[in-house]
Amino acid sequence: MSEIRICLFNPINIPSFPPLNLTYLSSYLKQFGKYRYEVKLVDVCWSKDPIGEILAFNPDIVGFTSLSSQVVALYDLARELRSRAGRDLVMVCGGAHAAVQWEQLLKNSCFDVVVTGEGEATFKELVDGFIENGRQLNTKYLSSIEGLAFKDQDKVIQTQPRKLISDLDTIPHPDRALLNYDFYNKRYFVIRGMNSYGVTTIAGSRGCPYTCIFCCVNFSTDGRMRFHSPQYIVDEMEEAVEKYNARWFFFTDDIFFVKKSHTEELSEEILRRGLQKKVKWDVQIRSNLVRESDRPLLKLMKQAGCCEIDYGFESANQRMLTLIKGKGITAEDHQRAIDLTCEAGIHVLGTFIIGTPSETYEEMLETRAFIVKNIKKLYRFQVSCMIPYPGTPLYELCVEKGLVDPDYYKELKKEIAEGVEHGQKVYSDLVAPEKVLALRDELDLLSLQKVTTVEKVKWLAYNSFYKPGAAFNGVKWFLSRMARKGLQYFPQTG
Repeated sequence: MSEIRICLFNPINIPSFPPLNLTYLSSYLKQFGKYRYEVKLVDVCWSKDPIGEILAFNPDIVGFTSLSSQVVALYDLARELRSRAGRDLVMVCGGAHAAVQWEQLLKNSCFDVVVTGEGEATFKELVDGFIENGRQLNTKYLSSIEGLAFKDQDKVIQTQPRKLISDLDTIPHPDRALLNYDFYNKRYFVIRGMNSYGVTTIAGSRGCPYTCIFCCVNFSTDGRMRFHSPQYIVDEMEEAVEKYNARWFFFTDDIFFVKKSHTEELSEEILRRGLQKKVKWDVQIRSNLVRESDRPLLKLMKQAGCCEIDYGFESANQRMLTLIKGKGITAEDHQRAIDLTCEAGIHVLGTFIIGTPSETYEEMLETRAFIVKNIKKLYRFQVSCMIPYPGTPLYELCVEKGLVDPDYYKELKKEIAEGVEHGQKVYSDLVAPEKVLALRDELDLLSLQKVTTVEKVKWLAYNSFYKPGAAFNGVKWFLSRMARKGLQYFPQTG
């Protein structure tokens, strides 16, 4: 039997990190599938003509990933591909948006099948079944695969949910050979605190036990957390260093530090192999997980190469913290996490959100005051306006309050552009949008002071040559903030 040709397509124009989810699909298929597969990955971040590149490959199946923030671009690219390729091409969509909006995707786009949960096993069964049914989709075989939704004439059919993979170490390391490492290793990052070349992604776990109002991870994974073993993780790090010259690993785990024994074992394994001499890494942690007793563990992480911890602080007001992140987290937890992390010699990146429905301007100013108070301890920080993504409790709240426009997906397209815009749409029901944006602009410009002139010049020089659109948007972002705030935009930090 001849090889089946599969194209994995990343339509998400956020060039910060490699699309790790697609590379897992490839490695899983190649190890556990029954047949021979030729797999290609096309990414809008590095391809000048992604649709042309897909068509030149002449695939049997194209697998898209998705994010709600870029769903309009997803639709546009899918329609273009369908119009140029014809009906014979099988188009599949998975990813975060597909998991929560599978019915809407099938009704309003040209996808044949949507993967509604964890994708590796489902995609493998879909591809092998396609081969076994004469390279055709049919209702009988699709209905037998868990974790799918598909169109059957005018009906949308969803199959039984698929159980999550319990032992993550059974998933092969991601197929990084599909990625364009010339793009990632040449790219200079000044994003989320990182200022380095050779940045890549890695996953140490899946899932999150917390129920933040703006996130759907808990609801799509039943709050379960599953972990790769430290040995698996460090094996993957070594492979990425040796084969692809990776130098900085961003852990994509939705939350780190939940299982502290795992963090300790991972740090010790990195040290045992001497990998801390070659790489740096950073993680995302919830502030109330960091306790006074964690001083030795934070120092161990530092010794093992952890250079930054990203904290989703979101707010410094207690009422808003409880609304956004649930009970059991306080501004005092934020302060302790900052102090202990700095004491360990690890950089702190803080992310904050303003403009949540029901938030008053005075509550927003509490967050501003917290940032100003800690300005010297925050290595980097980002302030965004709250965005209600489909599938989250926040989205349902905005629907109830009438804050979501009927053309919501057209609005959403504006919320992320080239990684420099934090969005112009405000969903506050108590504070005028101009007032929220003015505060966000003030804090954005304050955060820009944390980036050194050398880092700014390197970022601008790189993007002017490789990604002129990103450079143009970055300059436009700065000038628009300056124009709205005037020259006197820096708040007092003393």
